[in-house]
Amino acid sequence: ARPAAPRAPGRRSARRLPEAPGSAPQVDRRRGLERLCRALGTLGFNARVESVDAERAVLVSPTCPLRPIVVAHPDAAQLDRAMWCGLAAGAVAGINAEDVSCETRHCLDDHDSCTIILRLPPRGA
Repeated sequence: ARPAAPRAPGRRSARRLPEAPGSAPQVDRRRGLERLCRALGTLGFNARVESVDAERAVLVSPTCPLRPIVVAHPDAAQLDRAMWCGLAAGAVAGINAEDVSCETRHCLDDHDSCTIILRLPPRGA
């Protein structure tokens, strides 16, 4: 079981991001995550959906919102991953942040984009 406490601040941060018009959670996972990426773009954070399947989504971001913090304090990566779980739950209808897991890659490499791998619960779970 994952420790819940360190994830809570990341999920709260995700809920505080301003909602873009028309950004209600979407049943279609790709559409919801694409809208999330557009909303992040309005805040100056470039992100794109690389792939989505039934239980996994991969996002890529050269300007990940918490990257500067994670680079300075690598132990903050758990907060970053929790934020992405919360963002995914806000973007896709029918999932909760607690049911999403996240892995990040390349975030400490300033010459590469961050890769965010989200494991999503099965539909109807």
